[in-house]
Amino acid sequence: MRGQTIGKRKLGIRVVQTDGFALRPPSVLIRTVFRVADHLPPLWVVPLAAGENRRIGDWAAGTTGVVDEPDEMTTQREEISKQRIAESQFKFPHAALAKATPRDLETVERLLKRLPEMDSSESGPLLNTISSSLAKRLGVDSPEESKQSQFLKDFLAAHYYQEYRRLG
Repeated sequence: MRGQTIGKRKLGIRVVQTDGFALRPPSVLIRTVFRVADHLPPLWVVPLAAGENRRIGDWAAGTTGVVDEPDEMTTQREEISKQRIAESQFKFPHAALAKATPRDLETVERLLKRLPEMDSSESGPLLNTISSSLAKRLGVDSPEESKQSQFLKDFLAAHYYQEYRRLG
């Protein structure tokens, strides 16, 4: 149920692993077992004293509650996220994607959004600069000039796929 009971779904929250991935069955079991301990009044102060809004069952299971508000998807994001990763021309290992910064993602999204409105004399240097610096940061080979746009689209598709997997 994507880490949601009926009540959590109505409140717009859900439970995920602390690494951001979807709940694993052992974590669900541990949370359930510790539910008894969570109802003992002396233990109610533990989350308050620790300064975290996690119950003891969450600590034991390595889980946390999060607000379940999906980002509004732009048309571009929706199109790119539908791209099949297996069919991507450029592959990005998890370790490479982990090196990307939020600013990298924002820059690539903004460039790809504006690309159709730009002429080649304007877009060429931007594509070259952004794709080569991104490739260098990620530790992957720079794409040839004619494939820089596809490189950036495949990068976003890989990132979106990873985010989807992380959120379950």
